[in-house]
Parts: sequence; structure tokens; C-alpha cells
Amino acid sequence: MFRIDPGAVEIAKLRLWLSLVVDEEERETIQPLPNLDYKIVQGNSLLSVEKDLFNAALFSKLEELKPLYFNETSASKKQEYRKQIDELISQITNGRKDFDFEVYFSEVFHEKKGFDVVIANPPYLSHDKIIEKKFLAKKFRAYEPFADLYCYFLEIALNLQNETGLLCYITSNSYLRAEYGKPLRNLLLEKDFILSVINIEDFQVFDAAIVNTAVLIAQRHCGRECPACLVVNTGYDGGISFDEFIEKNKFFYSQSNFRGRAWYLLLLQQLSLKNKIELAGKTLEMYGTKIRLGIATGANEAFIIDEAQKSKLIKKDSRNTRIIKPVLRGRDIFRYKGTSINSFLGWGEATGRMKRGFARSAAACREEPGPVHHLLASLLLSKSCLPFQFSASFYVAPRTGAVTRVNGNTLLRISHSMRRRL
Repeated sequence: MFRIDPGAVEIAKLRLWLSLVVDEEERETIQPLPNLDYKIVQGNSLLSVEKDLFNAALFSKLEELKPLYFNETSASKKQEYRKQIDELISQITNGRKDFDFEVYFSEVFHEKKGFDVVIANPPYLSHDKIIEKKFLAKKFRAYEPFADLYCYFLEIALNLQNETGLLCYITSNSYLRAEYGKPLRNLLLEKDFILSVINIEDFQVFDAAIVNTAVLIAQRHCGRECPACLVVNTGYDGGISFDEFIEKNKFFYSQSNFRGRAWYLLLLQQLSLKNKIELAGKTLEMYGTKIRLGIATGANEAFIIDEAQKSKLIKKDSRNTRIIKPVLRGRDIFRYKGTSINSFLGWGEATGRMKRGFARSAAACREEPGPVHHLLASLLLSKSCLPFQFSASFYVAPRTGAVTRVNGNTLLRISHSMRRRL
């Protein structure tokens, strides 16, 4: 076991010891508690150490000392072995700055060539918060610029399995269908059989992570026939036990059902219909259409308004109807349908990050600076959350009617100036 939090490591050791003591029936016959040093460790598992000619001898010495340490009963001798092991680990891992499974669990790889079971709930960190992307791109085959951090922990699990090893991960379910999950899906199929995918929609398993989750169980290819995969793909409301939920909603896939572009986990009848539709015509992608992130305003609080604000702005200046457009956000769209439109976007120079629309918006401003200027002022002045920290660039039409490109800080100064004038 491994954790990056040192406190969690000590708690895990204590829980294991307590579980052993609870199972003992007679206090007089309680066996000595096992030594858990080098069994539960702290470290960043995204790191690793390359084996080479310079550290090969250190790895060999480490594999010799660990069994001696675990089997030793003399306290003084045990302490001597531990000191030697710690010195070797420090040398191999650059003063313990680098973590590596084959160092800390060298006996596992020496004896079994990997782990029998790998279980994890990896951290949920979105791609835009990942700093060391260049490091990840060099190290991981599943790397994609928009992939969330948990994807790389899944690849690590594949590398830790032995020839019959199992992995069981609970993660966000986004890799099942997202384009950035394609390298990871291909890697999973290349190395493992998929034994179970439980995709839980519209239910928050963890209070601290607002994501839809999926439980994946997979096993290394080991020369046997391709097993069927248990699939669940529906929402869970907690009204029945999880075992009952699985039993009620399960169906089975063959391994070949995972060979498609994405893992939609449809019922077999639906999957057959989907394949039929795709063979009968062209997809939007075949026509060169790319559906990506949509509009990024830089400050939704300023530029996305409700019906009441829309009516107020149009009442002030009817020309605002030209640049106030209905908008649907992800939270407004559900499977096969959307909700009624209750949000509107101030479309044009004030929305930022829409480079293709800048030229057209700028020309419109030269002809009619009034409505855009007024809308921008109204939006900025009507919001109580000023000042904003804008990340985008904007076009505004100053009093002269000229079009100017400004950054967020300049925009704030303009808004304060307009506040004084209006």
C-alpha cells in the first residue's frame, strides 16, 4: 500500500494491527504483530526510478536484505538491517525525492514480477490544474493534454500487475467516452480483459468530489478464453443496497464490444441499433465538425444573464436584442434533451476568447457603438461581484466610437470610469 499523506500511512498500519487483534480469541495465544515497515509507505506514485548499470547492484542488495529484515527476531540485528535498507533506498531514490514501486516493494517484483491485486481511488484533479504536463507527456502512453490526473494512475496500475494480476479502480467515468480517454482505453484492451464496468450516473459517491464515478475491474491477459464482462450503466439513488443495484441492472458484454471508439455501455439491442445507424450515414465528425469546449467568456458572472436582466437591458436600449443571445450550458443539457432556455449571453466584443467573431464585432461597433457600449456598462455596473479577475481579452467601443482591444485590468478601469459617468 502507498499514500502521499504520512498521517494516512500511520492510520493504515494501526487499522491493520487492530483488525488482527480483534480476530484473536484468546489473549494468551496472540501472535506478535507483523512488521509493516516497507509494506505501507508514503510516496508520489507518478514518479519512478530507471534501472540502469549504475544502480543494478543496489537493487540486488536491497532484494537480499529485505527478507532478512522481515524474518529477523533480534531487535538489534533488525535495526542494523533497517539502517542498511534505508541507506540503499536513499541512494536509489536520490535521497528519497523519487518514489518507485520496484524499490519500496522490491520483493514483490523479485518474487512475483508484480502485484496480484492493485486497488485504488486516485486523486481527482482536472487537466487545467496539472502543472507538470511535459513530464507526464514523456512518461505515459495514455497522455493527452485534456486528460485528468486519474488517467495516469490507471496506466500505473497496468504496469504494476503481474501476469495474472487484477486491478480495481474507482474513478471519474469521463475516460469511458471522452476523446482524451482513447489512448487509455486502447491501453487497457491491449494489456487486460475487462471483467466489470459499473458506471454510476447522477449519484455522488464522494462528498468531496462532484463527479460521476465508474468502478473498473480488469485482469491481465493470461492465455485463457476471453471472459464476459459484467456491465452496469444507470443511476443509483441509494434506495437499495449496492449489491441489489448491481444484480437488478447488470448485463454482459463480450470483449469485442469494447472495440468501438468510445465505451457507451449501451444495452446490446441499443448498441446494435447504434452500429446500424453509424453504418448507414456519415457522422458530424466525418463532415469536419469539431465540438469542443464551447464559449469561454472569462467571467460567466458578468456575461451570462437571466431573463429579468435581459428584459431590463433591452428596455434601456432595444438595440441590445442584437447582441443578447440564448445560451445552453452543460448543466442545462441532459441525455436526448435540454431544458427551457433561461440564460442569455452578451455576444460580441464583450464575451472574449471568440477570436473569429472579433472582426465582425469590431465592425459592428464602428457602425453602432451605442448598444455594445451600453450593454457592457450595464453588465459591469449591475453586478455586485466587481472587481472581476478577467482572463480573456475584450473589444470595447469607447465614447469616440473607436474599437480598442484591452485586457481584463484595463476593462476594470473602463468600468469604474463608466460608473462615474453614468
